[in-house]
Amino acid sequence: MFVSPDHRIDPGLCRYGQSAAFRKFTTETRRNYADDLVLLLTFLSSRGRHWTQTRDQDLEDFKDWRFRAPQNPGRVGASKSNRELVAFATFFKWAHKNQYVSVSPVAVRDVVGGDGTVRAALADLEPVRPAAGMHWLTPRSWRLWIGIGLRGQSADGLVEPGWLGRLEDRNVAFTRLVVSSGCGGRKPARC
Repeated sequence: MFVSPDHRIDPGLCRYGQSAAFRKFTTETRRNYADDLVLLLTFLSSRGRHWTQTRDQDLEDFKDWRFRAPQNPGRVGASKSNRELVAFATFFKWAHKNQYVSVSPVAVRDVVGGDGTVRAALADLEPVRPAAGMHWLTPRSWRLWIGIGLRGQSADGLVEPGWLGRLEDRNVAFTRLVVSSGCGGRKPARC
């Protein structure tokens, strides 16, 4: 439920929260998108604007504040900025479909897919660059690394003769936890 700064409940926003478009997301995505929308709604409210009056310039100004403005001590990176844009696009697509807005304020452009079809894509996505020194593993390489590096297996998946490892399951579980939780980066003190 979305409650405005003056403690009013907006029926349109509540309908979005109950819509199939919103409920199809995972619990974590719903929570993140709701948080993103609250930030935008607060920004719009500070301008004296209701969300049904959102213009593309409002979204550009919001992005500039969140992503670039030196006066903002809590600027976000490209990934977070892009996620917010996707949350807004999803919301305004629903709002347009349900006639709350006449047109979505989220800028889109036509792109040609690999199969030659033309589709709409978000126009203002920021390029996301991996951190310096970051290396990616394919799923197959990851499985090999776990098997060979932590379980003492050969590339065929058989335990190497002479392997004296202990507690392989614990080590594998710990490694998966660190990687999946995001605590395996350069600054684990934040976790």
